[in-house]
Amino acid sequence: MTAIWSVDTEKFYENAVNVAQGNQLMAVVKNNAYHYGLEFAVQQFKKVGIQTFSTTSLREAIRIRKLAPDATIFLMNAVYEFDKLRAYHIQMTLPSLDFYYEHVEDLYDIQVHLEYENLLHRSGLKSIAEMREVLIHHAQNKNEQRMIITGLWTHFGYADEFDVPDYEIERKAWLDLVDTLLTDGYQFDLIHAQNSASYYREDGVFPHHTHARVGIALYGSRPYSDV
Repeated sequence: MTAIWSVDTEKFYENAVNVAQGNQLMAVVKNNAYHYGLEFAVQQFKKVGIQTFSTTSLREAIRIRKLAPDATIFLMNAVYEFDKLRAYHIQMTLPSLDFYYEHVEDLYDIQVHLEYENLLHRSGLKSIAEMREVLIHHAQNKNEQRMIITGLWTHFGYADEFDVPDYEIERKAWLDLVDTLLTDGYQFDLIHAQNSASYYREDGVFPHHTHARVGIALYGSRPYSDV
């Protein structure tokens, strides 16, 4: 027996409108838009007014570019196919200090977002000192062809947990880092950190942030049980 799964397009759209609430969202569409179908999800999110998307796959990022020629597309995983990033105007994470020094010349004309590791310890620059090192080294690079520092981001690994203090710890560390860099005079076109759980816990987008990077809530899933 074959099972058929269908999506009510109107309900999907209405849910996305309710989640956005007029805020600037970066829609996470990784894993074929959580298996809803990349083309379907991007089309519906564009109708809502979302023009910024993120994924973990370069192949998906290229597909998004074809679906949304004017969108901002952010790749959360680092890749080495730098020519494709340039060709399709895809922005990418800067995942570590080692990656920066190893590929500083390869990254010319690519817009990167400095990633802060925080508590998740998955990838990212480890401290404000490493952030400053990249920013200072980049400012001193006189090469006309060099990378473009466009964004600043992190991921909250504990925003859906309420019985441990980890979210408050990672939240404070991140907001302190953002405040420090902005006070230092650095500017970023995009600053984003909040996943669905943080977005709902904070009732919107953090101050000084351009977007919340929302995934599962846009697809109708609760980021934690009492939402």
